[in-house]
Amino acid sequence: MDEGDSDDDVIRVEVVSAFAASPMPKLDAKTLRRLQNLPSPTHISTLLGLYSTRDKVALFTFCSSVCLAWPARQDKVLAAIAGHTGGGFVRELYREHVRSSPLGAEVDASALTGEFGPYTVVDLS
Repeated sequence: MDEGDSDDDVIRVEVVSAFAASPMPKLDAKTLRRLQNLPSPTHISTLLGLYSTRDKVALFTFCSSVCLAWPARQDKVLAAIAGHTGGGFVRELYREHVRSSPLGAEVDASALTGEFGPYTVVDLS
């Protein structure tokens, strides 16, 4: 028998009712200025200008994280992406990753085209 495998080992479990949140660290002014640069349109545009084909998923992940961390700046981040690439960045991601995945395999386009299939739209006015 291996010395590490002992049936005599006691596992101790404690039940806790709440966890105390640890306080956030105090950031100096220089670090705060640098963090505020992350969601700026200038910074996002610079990153978009530098991205290569293989980095596009990582860049999308970064931009999504910035939007989650700064919801008030989300519109500016998304506008910088759309403005810098003319929609090409989003189009490439969709074509290469969504359309070829199970998520995009069975998309019913009728909802996007305004056709209602067997349903009839009735004007009640």
